[in-house]
Amino acid sequence: MKKITINIIKVLLVLYLIMCGILYFFQEKLIFFPEKLEQNYQFNYEHDFEELSFKATDGKVLNGLLFKAENSNGLIFYLHGNAGSLGTWGSVAERYTELNYDVFILDYRSFGKSEGTINSEAQLFEDNQLVYDELKTQYKEESITILGHSIGTGLASKLASENKPNQLILLSPYYSLTDMMRQRYAFIPTVFLKYKFATHEYLKKCTMPITVFHGNADEVIPYEASVRLKEAFKANINLMELNGQGHNGITDNVDYITELKNVFKYGKEDKLVNLNIHIETFNHDLVEQLHSKLKREFKVDFKSSHLSNLLNGIIISEIENGKEIEKEMLFEDFECNCFDKLKISYSKTENKFILDIYKEFYDKDLDWCPESSYNYSFNIENSKIVNLKLEFMVD
Repeated sequence: MKKITINIIKVLLVLYLIMCGILYFFQEKLIFFPEKLEQNYQFNYEHDFEELSFKATDGKVLNGLLFKAENSNGLIFYLHGNAGSLGTWGSVAERYTELNYDVFILDYRSFGKSEGTINSEAQLFEDNQLVYDELKTQYKEESITILGHSIGTGLASKLASENKPNQLILLSPYYSLTDMMRQRYAFIPTVFLKYKFATHEYLKKCTMPITVFHGNADEVIPYEASVRLKEAFKANINLMELNGQGHNGITDNVDYITELKNVFKYGKEDKLVNLNIHIETFNHDLVEQLHSKLKREFKVDFKSSHLSNLLNGIIISEIENGKEIEKEMLFEDFECNCFDKLKISYSKTENKFILDIYKEFYDKDLDWCPESSYNYSFNIENSKIVNLKLEFMVD
């Protein structure tokens, strides 16, 4: 019996080693899912674009598309996800050209018309740098934004860490590919992973502004990955949570589109004379300012995500045209077995925002019992929360 057990263990061990070997030598096929296009393939996009080719250090030719804006303010260097090709990825370009930015999208090796095969992360990094250097001959680096989506966020972070672009934007990033492997395949040693894509390490060298967009319903890369990055780089990362957004389709998300105008300082500044507002929405910085002031000055205890969801989608600049603002949301807090009800409105007569915070706890007899109620007022001046006051409270 003992001998049989030992033999079974040996067989299982051999099978385990074989599986690890397969994962090591064929992991490119498990990570990348390229769509190959014939060299005579004709891209069909209505927007003005130019097809570009770049010769890599080993002689392989890399293919990319440069989409042109009518009045360009700079370039967005876009690193796409792990599947498809420029045959479909080019469709995202219009979202950015309408903000007056040219967009360059590169197909990695073996994707689309790009030649060669992917065999290491160092090779990918080298290819990206080579193309970036070429484009710097056409655009001033201070006008370049590096943008990465999904698998491209690690590549974008690495590229930004070794250059000086104007800013870095990450859509649905991971903390690292190693971290994702530990979460999904804990039984496989990470030493077998050739592609670490250590985003959290690359960002340590990034000094430019970093904006992260991530859907809280992402089924591929959990939103928590972006939260971890934010916690690691609090001062540098502006994290925008997209409520109800999955992994795909971020480019068409209404909140994403709205925030892009702030990120790129689109068009002229929207200045409201009575409020001195220079922004269009309650962006992440404003939400964090308000939440921090409430906690620090008034010891208010509630989650910043609740405040973010409440203020999300409110267009501040529309106040100038007399639009009424009044929004109310209810949030369940399992930690205290209670509910937070938040309400935001704007008083035109008093020229200030009004924030009502109600805290209610769940009674054992299934009755709703108000615990406390607070009413605060504040203004916005030069993108800052000012004049925050407690108007009244019931506790």
